[in-house]
Amino acid sequence: MVDTLAAVHIDAVTRTIAAQWGFARTGRSIADQILGTISMLRPELRPVRQGDHLWRQGANPQQWRGFRYVDATDPRRLDEVPPEEIANVAAWVLRRALSIAQGELVRESARELGCKSLTGKTISTIEAALPLLLQRGPSILRDQRWTVDESSGNS
Repeated sequence: MVDTLAAVHIDAVTRTIAAQWGFARTGRSIADQILGTISMLRPELRPVRQGDHLWRQGANPQQWRGFRYVDATDPRRLDEVPPEEIANVAAWVLRRALSIAQGELVRESARELGCKSLTGKTISTIEAALPLLLQRGPSILRDQRWTVDESSGNS
């Protein structure tokens, strides 16, 4: 599951594994048992844990630039999407627009992530990931407007 879908939120992994074993719900005990089993995998098979997400072995979340397209048959909750992936979606939206107001960047990113409504929680989750755009470049934020920094040579 992690190799196919990484990065994956730990809750999604535990729900999926527990369901395969016939459990309808996952309490703390089941989740701890699953995570304990994952931690005992051989190092070359063990996913990398960063925060609440598991990444495939060898993945570097700071360098990862992909994102998963919305799958209507298997939607993800926004709070289960890693900030790196949210930033990657925002970067994709920004590259298409070249320049965009922050509110519009948040709205378009939410749409690409499959959010049906723009709630306060959605806005804050996406805005919390936007500083990664500045760290990774090539983007500039000035007066609540994001712009692709064409002078950086990385666009």
